[in-house]
Amino acid sequence: MPAGYNPYGAPPAPQRPSAPLTPRQEPVRRPRLLLVAVWVLVVAALPWLLFGALFSFLPITVQNVIDDGALVGSPLATWTAEQLSTLVRSAAAVSLAIAVIVIALAVLAGRRRNGARIALAVFTVVLVLALAFLLVTSGSVVFAALLVLPVVGTALLFGRSVSAWFAGAHSRM
Repeated sequence: MPAGYNPYGAPPAPQRPSAPLTPRQEPVRRPRLLLVAVWVLVVAALPWLLFGALFSFLPITVQNVIDDGALVGSPLATWTAEQLSTLVRSAAAVSLAIAVIVIALAVLAGRRRNGARIALAVFTVVLVLALAFLLVTSGSVVFAALLVLPVVGTALLFGRSVSAWFAGAHSRM
């Protein structure tokens, strides 16, 4: 221990810097387009969140779907009610996870986490490919509607003003 050291005493006086301090750079303001992108991505995740929450936690019966003959001609026609119920619950859990991940990444991207922005771009590409497959195989227009918002939100995250903000002096990965 140095002579005269007192653990309960005042902290030592700060040393003078050897080099002059650089003037503070003015922080770049968060672009409004970033806020719009974050909200578009959150809204895009809401159908997934709703589907996941409803079918994960509410009681479901698929026996009436089997009895109505809605699955005739489908590969699912040979499945039991228990297997179909498990399939629906699994799809709901995956949907819920997707929604939570997208919302978390959108919020992190809004807080200048460039890694979250890149992860959202990759996630959006995977989601678009999966939804495009479902659109082609099912012919349902619902999947086309679910494609639009994630693509728009991710595109806004890579706009000129948002990219300049991410490239600012204090950006974090």
